[in-house]
Amino acid sequence: RQVPQYARKISVVRLGTALAARAASHKERPELRLLCAAAFRPVKGHRVLLDAFSRAHAVLPELRLTLCGEGPREPEIHSRAARLPCRDAVQFRGYVAHAQLLAELAAGHYDAVVLASIDDGAHLMEGVPSILIEAASLGVPCIATRSGAIAELLDDDCAFLARCGDAESLSTAILAAADAAQRSARSKRAMTRAREQHDPRRCMDHLVDLLEESA
Repeated sequence: RQVPQYARKISVVRLGTALAARAASHKERPELRLLCAAAFRPVKGHRVLLDAFSRAHAVLPELRLTLCGEGPREPEIHSRAARLPCRDAVQFRGYVAHAQLLAELAAGHYDAVVLASIDDGAHLMEGVPSILIEAASLGVPCIATRSGAIAELLDDDCAFLARCGDAESLSTAILAAADAAQRSARSKRAMTRAREQHDPRRCMDHLVDLLEESA
């Protein structure tokens, strides 16, 4: 969009990601567990997430939210969560090693991954967050906003998407993800898409092809 006159000269080689050999386990439980693994920085939209979660929790009390990560806004988000009516349904775990998070996702500890990333159209926006690539490739349902390049990985057929900065829209997406059949159908499509786009061998084959063409 920025340089349409050069569109034919631009090729995208996506980030290859280590993919698990099989899909995540599925656990039956009374509550619906959401994971937000993101640094506590403005672009991640934690304030919007807490507002959206509180609205969704008022409708669906079995919702649970776990936040993993560190960052400059962590004290502010802690304080905000403590004032929520549903504060007992929100857990802060601090820093969790990447390998441990992936192992927990693969073992079925969470029912969905959620990101409330914002997009100001200039400075604050996402690329394609690694946690969404990893969750999708495991077949873990994704709830996210349409920030930056997220839509290159996820669309409405394979995830639960919301408008950026809109707590009501994100709350609606969270409640939609409570439908087990929808979670299953969309996560399967997301897994196929993530594995096609971010398989390291495919990405490197693409790069090699471009290099050979240029030679």
